[in-house]
Amino acid sequence: CDWSSDVCSSDLRLKKNKYIVGNEYTITDIAIFPWTRRWDKQGIVMNDFPDFKRWFEMISERPAVQRGVEVLTNLRKPEMNAKEKEQLFGATQYKRRKN
Repeated sequence: CDWSSDVCSSDLRLKKNKYIVGNEYTITDIAIFPWTRRWDKQGIVMNDFPDFKRWFEMISERPAVQRGVEVLTNLRKPEMNAKEKEQLFGATQYKRRKN
């Protein structure tokens, strides 16, 4: 466990609890959920953490969470493509700064 350490410790807590802090949905679940939405981009293999996966899917199914995710999806700018990333963070930007 590493970033997975946060996921791992949450998975261990969720072995005993329905939610992160206990058996009631709390602000802790609300605060943690957005950080976990991009688990696939963070190298997390969700099947390695079955209780965390159960929690994530349960939270994802909540109507209010779905509405919130929809709002953010509509406001989020699209991810940069490879060329844009290279221009901002790659050799092109480095050359500009070096000269």
